[in-house]
Amino acid sequence: MVRAPTAAAVLCVLISACGSGKEPPPAPRPVATSKVEPCIKPGPTTHVVEIAALGGPVVTIGSGTTAAVMANQDGGTLCEWLPLARGLARAGMRAVVFDYVGAGTDDQVLAIAKALRRQGVKRVALVGASTGGRLVLHAAAERPRQFDSVVTLSAEQSGRTGYPTLSDARHLRTRALYVGTAEDGYTTFAAETRRLYRATSAPGKKLLVLPGSAHGTGILEGARAKRVIGTITAFIRGA
Repeated sequence: MVRAPTAAAVLCVLISACGSGKEPPPAPRPVATSKVEPCIKPGPTTHVVEIAALGGPVVTIGSGTTAAVMANQDGGTLCEWLPLARGLARAGMRAVVFDYVGAGTDDQVLAIAKALRRQGVKRVALVGASTGGRLVLHAAAERPRQFDSVVTLSAEQSGRTGYPTLSDARHLRTRALYVGTAEDGYTTFAAETRRLYRATSAPGKKLLVLPGSAHGTGILEGARAKRVIGTITAFIRGA
């Protein structure tokens, strides 16, 4: 019988590329589950670890050589990603959720992606909601070799705050899926979602605009959840 890896082993391979013969990063420290939301329940496929380059706890759900790193919206929590994370895990992929350390930056998702690749992950997708959608678009545009696909939920076009996502969309070389709702006032009733989609010239881009006014991770709830999670899962798996 093959035993599931212990939390300590997962911690080791995620952060330090154990046994690689290379100079490892600083030794990892166990992370208390009290540092993450109560909805996160460590278990055989759910682990709370710490990435030194990030400086905060990271939760991995599932396993596999394809991973999706999820970037929160303003005021968002890890709990909001659980429906999608569990869907990805059931499909044989790994979901990674985290809280920003200070202001959200593309360097934070890059640090997680690098740690995952040291663990043996072959493909890394980025998924961002609202503000997180702007962040992941920018990260994928700036570092096309680091990421294999990018998904945004209600990413607003720049002009308010944050990254210049319309410019990023034009420079994107990574497969992109844009998801939004037709009555979402934050995205000017999906006009900004469509504009970002049209600005993207990368092959394999997709657009999904749903009825209703749900914004960001709210799209992962309710009657639309099964369709949205299925669409995102298939898109990432097909990268």
